[in-house]
Amino acid sequence: MNAWLIWTIAIALLVGSTPVRAADPFVIEAVFPLSGSGAFLGKAEAQTLGVMETIVNRAGGIGSQPVHFDVQDDASSPQVGVQLMTALTAKHVPFVFGSALVAVCNAMFPVSKDLLMYCFSTGYHPPEGSLSFSGPVSTVDQITAGIRYLSQRGLKRIAIITSNDATGTDADHIIDSVLAQPEFRNVSIATHQHFGVTDVSVSAQIAQITASGAQALVGWTTGNSLGTILHGYQDAGLKIAFVGGSGNLSYGEMKAYANLMPSDCSFPGSPALDPRSLPAGPERRAAEDFQTAFIAAGEHPDISSGYGYDQVMMVVNAFRKLGPNATAVQLRNYIVSTHYSGINGTYDFTAHPGQGLGSNGVVMLHWNVAKDGFDAVSGLGGTLKS
Repeated sequence: MNAWLIWTIAIALLVGSTPVRAADPFVIEAVFPLSGSGAFLGKAEAQTLGVMETIVNRAGGIGSQPVHFDVQDDASSPQVGVQLMTALTAKHVPFVFGSALVAVCNAMFPVSKDLLMYCFSTGYHPPEGSLSFSGPVSTVDQITAGIRYLSQRGLKRIAIITSNDATGTDADHIIDSVLAQPEFRNVSIATHQHFGVTDVSVSAQIAQITASGAQALVGWTTGNSLGTILHGYQDAGLKIAFVGGSGNLSYGEMKAYANLMPSDCSFPGSPALDPRSLPAGPERRAAEDFQTAFIAAGEHPDISSGYGYDQVMMVVNAFRKLGPNATAVQLRNYIVSTHYSGINGTYDFTAHPGQGLGSNGVVMLHWNVAKDGFDAVSGLGGTLKS
């Protein structure tokens, strides 16, 4: 056997014995509050991305690559969020899932430069035409649905209590504009109270609310501050209807505050958390499949998964269509031009810039302790059930 043939056989054997390398993952960046005051939201959103990673990869990933969501911790701090976003822009990544907190999203956007930011905070309001989304609905639509739900029940004298952080400030700006709509001309604010997120009691504010003769209370805040309001409500023996902020619809928080919640207590949130709230058809079937997938993964569907699922799928579909080298502008243009039918409705970014859905992507939800899950107590948009 000549030397040439020996080398040919040796090379063939070496090639044949070399293990096939799995495709490198296609990394999609995310920045969430895994620690700090917003950790209850950020951890749930990180879990959502973990389940979505499995769902997407079972369906083939993106091209020939498995997807991996790389989640970094903004520590619930706008300053940390800016540092992380600055580092990501330096890496020239085309896309990032933004924070769960409105203050962090507001801080990150000015330094996001040429990447597309999709914030999980519904309180972040993307500048029209910008390289940013939030949602899939805005706090304007959520507050509209909450007040509509109370108004259609005949509860037209409403007390408001908001925290002094970005979440509460956002609500303060929205509530007056919502009540200026002709639909709510007979709704009035009995009293509007404020409190600090580090306050341990709101007894003085609750006393003002009790004295106002309000028929319902809207308490717009998130996290531990909700517990402060609920403690004050219970201590004062209030019996009026209570509407809370949507950011509290995490499974862990619902379990933690279950014993404090009024019997008439609801939150504006994702219709997919109770698929029966959606009309029969493809959207309800998609919501039922979403519920099945998350429960099979050992996760409890909540606000993070209900609103995060469609966001992830729209971005993944854009990369699948455009390829892994798609630019931020190409991704944005694809998403806004595609009427994606998801678990919360069909998205129309022309009618609803920045989010894709309006108040019809909201339903009022009540925590059902016995069910260990959510029940819709309204129709879409906060309307009374027919």
